[in-house]
Amino acid sequence: MIVVDNDTLGDYWKDVSPILKEKAREKRENCFNDRLEYAKKQFEENNIPYKLCNETIGHFNLLDSKGKVLMSFWSYTGKLYIPSTGFSDNVGIRNCIRKYKKIVSDYETTMFEKEQLNSLVNSCQEEIRQLKKQLDEYKKQLKPNYYVKGLEETLKEYQQEMKKVANQQKEFIKYLEDEKDRLARVCNNICEDKFDEADDILQKYKSTIGVSDENKTTL
Repeated sequence: MIVVDNDTLGDYWKDVSPILKEKAREKRENCFNDRLEYAKKQFEENNIPYKLCNETIGHFNLLDSKGKVLMSFWSYTGKLYIPSTGFSDNVGIRNCIRKYKKIVSDYETTMFEKEQLNSLVNSCQEEIRQLKKQLDEYKKQLKPNYYVKGLEETLKEYQQEMKKVANQQKEFIKYLEDEKDRLARVCNNICEDKFDEADDILQKYKSTIGVSDENKTTL
């Protein structure tokens, strides 16, 4: 049995310790580089715009189509940051991508639905303007008869349809405002610019269709 005194053991660890630390550092660096390149590859394959903010710690910012930051991800630790929820540890690259796509999808769906309704409202308003113009021309040229009466009935039908559309507008505006509040809880500060843009669009939409601050409509 070999007996090693404390001085000899101390000298041994004094010599070996730097070697072990260097090997551990090399292993961490190799692992870090692999994770960094893997994260880049996953973002590019999923068409996610990103900016590598700090290569030494693997810090990425994930962007929207206009270059605004939606979230931050650290490839080495798997940590994720979303303003509304704060930091999350050990999220991993795949969960990070799923969360990113969910935020983008929710916002784009809301904007698409609003554009569709706005297009429908504009179409109805244009049809009413054309009918009014046609009715005025008939009244100037003809005495009251069943043709004019028919046009008046048609105009009344369109006005009734517009009342229905106005009620739909109220309901959809409430939906958009609720959706904006919900998305605000998801994106919070980082998405503030995007919500400001959505709010501007909503206010312009209200102005276009004649909705006042008291949610009244004018036809």
